[in-house]
Order: sequence, then C-alpha cells, then structure tokens
Amino acid sequence: MAKARWKLILISALALLGAGPAGAAPAIPAREAPAAAAAAASRIGGVIAGAGLWQDWSKRFVRPSGRVVDTGNHGVSHSEGQGYGMLLAVAADDRPAFDRLWAWTRANLQIRADKLSAWLWDPVRRAVSDHNNATDGDILIAWALAEAADLWNAPDYAAAGAAVAEDIGRKLIVDAPGVGPVLLPARFGFAAGDQPDGPVVNLSYWVFPAFGRLAALAPDHDWDGVRRAGLALVDSVQDGESSAPGDWMSLASGHAAPARRFPARAGYDALRIPLYLALSGAGQDRRLAASERVWPANADGLPILNLRTGVADGSAAGPGYRAIAALRACAASGTPYPREFYLPAAGDAYYPATLHMLALVGAFLRSDGCLDARLADAIRPADWRPRAAALPAPATVPLGMGFVFHPRRRIAPQSADAATLATGGPQASGLLLSGLALAGLLGALGWRRLGRVRPAPFVVATPEAGPQERAPAPRSLPQNPFIHAQGLEALEQRIEIAAAASAQWSRTVGVAYLRLVDDNDRALEKIVDALRARIRQSDAAVIIAPGELAVCLSLVADARDLLSIAVRLSEAVRNVRRVKEVGEHVFGLALYPAHGGSGAACVEAARSDFHAARPWLDYVPLEPTKRRPRRAKRKSGSVPDLRSSASVQ
Repeated sequence: MAKARWKLILISALALLGAGPAGAAPAIPAREAPAAAAAAASRIGGVIAGAGLWQDWSKRFVRPSGRVVDTGNHGVSHSEGQGYGMLLAVAADDRPAFDRLWAWTRANLQIRADKLSAWLWDPVRRAVSDHNNATDGDILIAWALAEAADLWNAPDYAAAGAAVAEDIGRKLIVDAPGVGPVLLPARFGFAAGDQPDGPVVNLSYWVFPAFGRLAALAPDHDWDGVRRAGLALVDSVQDGESSAPGDWMSLASGHAAPARRFPARAGYDALRIPLYLALSGAGQDRRLAASERVWPANADGLPILNLRTGVADGSAAGPGYRAIAALRACAASGTPYPREFYLPAAGDAYYPATLHMLALVGAFLRSDGCLDARLADAIRPADWRPRAAALPAPATVPLGMGFVFHPRRRIAPQSADAATLATGGPQASGLLLSGLALAGLLGALGWRRLGRVRPAPFVVATPEAGPQERAPAPRSLPQNPFIHAQGLEALEQRIEIAAAASAQWSRTVGVAYLRLVDDNDRALEKIVDALRARIRQSDAAVIIAPGELAVCLSLVADARDLLSIAVRLSEAVRNVRRVKEVGEHVFGLALYPAHGGSGAACVEAARSDFHAARPWLDYVPLEPTKRRPRRAKRKSGSVPDLRSSASVQ
C-alpha cells in the first residue's frame, strides 16, 4: 500500500515537472469542478454586455454607492436585491458596478458573525432593521461571486463566494423526514423547533441554476441532494390537487402543505419557480408545462392564487411578470417570444423589472428557436458564445522545478484572458495536466485545508419600527419568527427579531434572567422545558451559559407586566428545582430599550439588575434528597403557593 502511495506521488511530481512554468492563475476546467453538468447552464458572464437595458436598469435601481433600491417598498434594500444586482452586473460585464454592489453589501449587510447577510436595510435609519438572513439572497450573492470569478479570472471573488456558500451549507441545510435535505428560508424562525408545523420552506428560494456553482464553491455539502429534493417537492405539489406551490410550505407531514402561520397563497414568491427552472437549462420542460395550469399567461399578468379557495385573489400585472410566462411557454412548447419580451417597461418597479432582466438572460442562455434574431442581436453581443464551466485557481507561488505551492494567504492574480484559458488556449493542456497532477500529489500526501478566517464581530442595531409586508416584492418573512435560540448570540438576535414584531403592537420586549450556580446541565434543561411550557411559542427560554438561564418575551406592555410574568415563571422554576430564595420571584428583569438599545444590552441589563438587587444571594440550589420527603404543613412566612396562577399564554 505504501509503495503504491509513493508511486502516485512520483507520477504526480513528474507530471508537474512537465507541465511548464507557473504563470497566471489558470482556470479549472469544467470536468474538474464538482457538479459541472449542473453548472454548465449558468455561465452568464457578458451575455448582455453593452446592452442599453442594463444601463437603464442600473440607473433606475442602483445608487452610486452600490445600493439596490426596492422602489416598490419604500426604498428599502435587501440581500436579494444586492444578489440580483451583482448577477446582472456580471451578465453586463460591468466590473466597476459589480465592485460597488459587492462593497456596499459587505459593508452594510455582511455584519453578522457568519458570512450570511442581514436581509433588510432601512434607508430612513440607514441601518439594518432585521439581522435575520434570507437564504435566497445569500445564494444569489454566492452565485454572483462565482460568476464574477469565472468571467474576470478573480480568485478573491471565488474565495468570498466559497465563504458564503460554506455558511449556507452549514447553517441552512437541514434534513426533513420523508423529503431529504432542504433549505431553511432563514437561520431563525423556520426549523421544526421554531414552527409548530416546521420545517417551513419557500420553494422559490431554491435558485436551481446556482446549485452547480455552490457545489464548486463548497463541495462538502449535498447541493445535488438539495436540488433533487426541491424538484421533487415542486413535482409533488404540481401533481397534487392544488397544482400550485405556495409561497410558504410546511414539511411536517413529509410532504408539502400550506404552512399554518403564513398566508395560504401562491403569490409573488412562488412565481419565481418557473423562472429558475427555465434558467437551470434543459430537462425542465415537463415541469414548466405543468406550471401553465397555475400561472397561465394573460393580458394582465400572472394570477395570485388563494390555495384554500383555489380562486385568484388578484394578478401580478405588468410586462415583467408576463416575461416569466413567455420564458416558460418557450421552454415548454417552443412558443416564440412576443415583442414586449425584448423591451423591459420603463414604468415597472424594481421587482418585476428585475425578473424581466433575468428572463432575458435566461432566453439568451438557452439560445432556442423562440428568439427573434433581429431583436435579440440588438441586445446580445454578436460575439458572445456559451462557455465551459470554470473557476479561477488560487493564486500561486512558484517553488522551482515546475512545482507550484498554494499558500494560505492569496496573492493578487496576474492578468490572464479567462475566456482563452476556459476554452482551451495554447497552454490549456499543460495547465490541465499540472492541475490534475497537483491534486493527485496533495491527495496522496493526505493534505488538508488549513484554518478558517476569523469571522467579523457581530454588530447589533435596534429596530425602531416593524418591517412591513412587502408587495409586490417577495421578501415576506414572518414578522415574529418563532425560535428556541441556542446561546447568547442567538438570544441577542432573537431579541432583535422579536422587537421588530412587537413594535407593530406598540409593545416591547423583555428579558427575565436567572443564575443557578453549580447546577448540572440536566437540571437546567428540565427548568428550561418547564419555562417553555409557560410561555408563548413566540418567546424563547434558553441556557446562555453554564448555570445561566434567560427568557426572551415579546409583546410586553411595561415593567409591571414583565414583573407579573416573572412571578409566574418563578413558580415554574420552583416546581422543578428548589432554590434558596425568599420573595415573590427569582428573576432579574430588563426591558428592551426603545431607542439606542440592543439585544446584548437588554441581556446585560437583566444580569446587572439581578446582581444589584440581590447581592447577598448566590442561588446555590439545594441538593436533592434521595428519598421522597414527607409532606409538611406550610408555616407562616413561607413562600406563598403560586401554583394556582395562570400560565403565561
């Protein structure tokens, strides 16, 4: 075995010696990239380069700073819009615009501890108003970075996209029994523990043409399994009674059904499903034909269906939405595109205008018989051709004798013609041999990837107003995602999310804090379970550190209300664990500040109140007795019996 191992090393080294000198960072050919077949349909770089419609779109919706403005929703910005803008900038081969969009996204949305982006930015407060992410926005951003790395041979973009894709894979892919690996719509609020019928998913968050790129960026995750599970869900819904995939679907029963806490509607989210199917390449004709029953094209637009009644409540009107129907009709039955398909309407708002642009990109990528050659040539570059899948290799440092070393810190790549390298220029065969040989050498030596980059510190901002439901745009995350947070950072984010929901009802958020010194994990878990039985599902009871418990409570009226709640929570604690405390409650209390506060500050205020008000108490729990204690009569002055108090509902 050892002899064979060293033989592989020797063969790889000889191949490297014969590969020629190290030059500019080569492109990795499609056959080396994972899921290359799935990725081949999404090479969008330059497909609308020089087109006036990109200049018009960016002038209307992109600020000079790089912020994409949702004109249909009070000028807010969100991760989805940034991802769409970055993707269209690559399609237009506009690198300066791409860099502005990416810089604004990094500075204003990538402010979490991970590489996911906060989904909503408020132009009035000029800050993020909800730190929860939106998974489709993160996928679009990672996809755009991969496309940019491909088009401009820029490894730094690929590295940034890999970091985003890695966190999507680690934090947002969960296994749904009976379904397989699925995408949570956000980090908080949709898992089985967060919703009574969870996990809850949004099928329009399956950006099907992006999965091949995600597989190349973060190959350790089952992207193909996610893709297949999404397609199976689309099939199961379209073949069922409703024939319509709703915006928000529960998978609790092992199949897709309208989620209980969301509108039972196939609306502005779900109509993106046929768009992404068409963009993902061949093989989707049957699914696209089946979607005709749900979204038949008409003069007004696409119907918005009530899944409970089966009747359309309205329509997504305008040429932007009709462009999706035209793209679907071409893919399913070869119907030629109408003239308005080539002319995005100047009056469309951000969302339909953006979908129209993506439909045009999809039509040009397909290069099918539905295009009018004269109208298409007026938009698409005459010399544009589909290209093989490729990502730039990491920047390299020559070590002599033809060997190449890949350092931890990337260096700036030398200039290279990405298109030439990808399509097989004069050095292509040598570069391919070098890449294959190096992969074999590193694999034989048992090489492993080194440490990760330290994440940026978590930054919190206080929401001053609850997010409004967006119409007609698709961002409609629930106002109060229901989670059981894990850890202090998760609790802080939970308080931020709950505050946004509470603001709509002129209420606030409170924290009840308790410290049990030297208690064991099992006892703490029992206490947390008892507390969760006394609070609403919109609240959270968590262990934030060894021996420290906190309860996050939304929709609290004032300090008196919080005190009353804490009394009843104290009863729940006493029913599980006796503590050395004489008084009506055993919690430190804090209210979320209306202005200038944060979730972290709220928790710290509860801790401070706890210690300041009771410095003589250490809250050491009594040792449990092994035998059942005899029932004793209550003495005067003892703690009053609060078991008759109503539970917090």
